Amino acid sequence: MTFAIRQNPKEYTIRSLDCKKTGNGDQQLNWKYNKASHFLVIAAPAKAAWNPEENMISWLEENGNELLKNYSIMAGELLWYLIEERDFFAQKNKFIIPRGSLKSQVPYRIIIYPCQISQNVWEIYQVSNHENEAAIPVHIPVKLKYKNINKYFIFPQQRLCMFRPIFDFTQDFNQLEGILCYKPSCSRCHFPVSAESMRNAKDGWLRVWIPSGEELNVYTTLEYKKYYYVRIEEQ
Repeated sequence: MTFAIRQNPKEYTIRSLDCKKTGNGDQQLNWKYNKASHFLVIAAPAKAAWNPEENMISWLEENGNELLKNYSIMAGELLWYLIEERDFFAQKNKFIIPRGSLKSQVPYRIIIYPCQISQNVWEIYQVSNHENEAAIPVHIPVKLKYKNINKYFIFPQQRLCMFRPIFDFTQDFNQLEGILCYKPSCSRCHFPVSAESMRNAKDGWLRVWIPSGEELNVYTTLEYKKYYYVRIEEQ
């Protein structure tokens, strides 16, 4: 069995890829295409250190037969699916990732490749402009509260901002690295929230001093904007 990644000709495309959660918690993928005998779907955690096109061939050489037989494999953190074009068409261009297949409160990167598989030859086609990629995001509730304190009589009144991101994926703070940042309304700068600061925060609350009357905003960093949504819960 041989495998090859091909540059994307016009007849092999993925477009209008959409991912949404159904009422019963499944993830439904829809996309349009021109030509393919199969589709290779890979679901990887957003923070997984994995490059699909660098590692795909060696993985398929070991697991391609099993994937062709069973149509789905969980390998470490990754989920691999192989879909026949006729089955995808019969489902009205829909593919369902069942509830429970993906880890709770972990965002995923979805990548879909059109393939031409015949006999023992797999041709996997690249897609330009990341049109074959989608995200399954998660929400991060952030509790936020303020306390006005005239710390020193000779200085203007200060406002203590306390915020606490609520994560469900244990207390492994290294998973939080690079995800969040905060910005006082009086500043042009965004300040990163490091894993170390979360680890050292008293009672899990991060504290920031700003002038009275100003506000604090908490954001997802640009790199992870499509994977995490911040939901402020002001107290």
